[in-house]
Amino acid sequence: MVVWLNQEDELFNIYGYDVTTKERISVVENREIQFFPAICNDIVVWSDGRENSLDIWGYDLKTGRESCITRDSVLQMAPIIYDDYVVGQELNGTETQISGCNLSTGEYIRITRGPGDKW
Repeated sequence: MVVWLNQEDELFNIYGYDVTTKERISVVENREIQFFPAICNDIVVWSDGRENSLDIWGYDLKTGRESCITRDSVLQMAPIIYDDYVVGQELNGTETQISGCNLSTGEYIRITRGPGDKW
């Protein structure tokens, strides 16, 4: 499966394409902005602006369940996923830090600390 952001008529939607079955699916269609989609196994993650902030959301391709993975007052961007871990950037004022979440346990993981931007 590959995933991408598709912008049409001021909508930013995320789609997937199963290269085995040659089937295109809609992962998320929402009037708010979505971007930076990533996939591992059956989970798609992306940055989502639906709640007047940028949080990381996920979609389970097997169950069809969509959920907010990180909800914070800081902007959560550019998620990547590997196995049960989702990692992304936290944009907090003048600094960018890296943090993550274990999807199985819900544990928050601070990866970087201190001044300066982390990309």
